[in-house]
Amino acid sequence: MAKYDEAKAVRILKKNKGIRINGATIEVLINSASIGNGSWGKIDYLSHYCGYTVIMTKSLGNKSARINDSIDSNDEINISNDTKTIKRANKLNMAAMAKASMKRVKTK
Repeated sequence: MAKYDEAKAVRILKKNKGIRINGATIEVLINSASIGNGSWGKIDYLSHYCGYTVIMTKSLGNKSARINDSIDSNDEINISNDTKTIKRANKLNMAAMAKASMKRVKTK
């Protein structure tokens, strides 16, 4: 099959809200409107040519949230999705540091 590549197909399918890929299993949400002919073609390729297993399910749960092991004093579980905000803050700090150092180096 020259049209698809396994890594590319998996990467594209992971972006779809109605599909979850765990190892060699593909969980597909039943009656999902976000799965079209192209997605089904990639799922078909992965299942027939690459050895993936397809499971039809009614709910996928929360795809993007990661649960920390720490629990607050209110016995609530922390859900952290802060990786993007931390990266942005670090980039902003680097830019601010560069600007500050350029301002300090004024020559007469």
